[in-house]
Amino acid sequence: MNAISEPIFGITLGWLPVFLIWLPLSIWLLRKIGLGLKPGAFKWAALGLLGLVLAAIPVGDDVYIQWHFNRLCRDAGMQYEKKIEVDGFYDSVLSSGYEMVERAGFRFVEHRKQVSGKLERVERIGGEWRVTELDRPTARYHYKYLSQHEPIAFRVRKVDIAIVDTETNIVVGRQLIYTRYSGWLDGLWLGFFDARGKQCPTSDKHGDLLTTVLIPTSKQ
Repeated sequence: MNAISEPIFGITLGWLPVFLIWLPLSIWLLRKIGLGLKPGAFKWAALGLLGLVLAAIPVGDDVYIQWHFNRLCRDAGMQYEKKIEVDGFYDSVLSSGYEMVERAGFRFVEHRKQVSGKLERVERIGGEWRVTELDRPTARYHYKYLSQHEPIAFRVRKVDIAIVDTETNIVVGRQLIYTRYSGWLDGLWLGFFDARGKQCPTSDKHGDLLTTVLIPTSKQ
């Protein structure tokens, strides 16, 4: 579990300096300023405003981040209208040709080699692997990034993955993944231990877009 700060729902290590240092310092400062003000409505209004400012300094950015993140998470996950039967596809996300042919049952997968970047078509015929180098993808359906780690709000990034029908240029399936990162307080220590961020809670919209939308003809 990521120990990302969630100021509304939980307490993390980033709160320790707040309780041990910032809270006592804020109380001392408010009392000192309060002693120098004349009793009356202005005094309490000024102390109240200052108290809000002091409270916002350690956690304000985290509350702002979480608010934006919660709104974006409403649209996170998979979006598609129907499943599509295919022999194979072009994969520029996972480079998963061998696995998808052998485990998922596709007849072929086109992808680029991770080291050389060369485009190849992977298929298994008669129990033997056949690898063919290509100049360009020939598969109709492309599994690709529309955006990758794109800043979408303060300390929030988006990954947008799609399955595109290249004959019609229509996106037939899409998956949005949002990741939020800590505010400055937790960032002081999370940068040393865990800077991966936190993704939206899982729901029935979350899953593997590729194997949800594209169905191998061998399984029909």
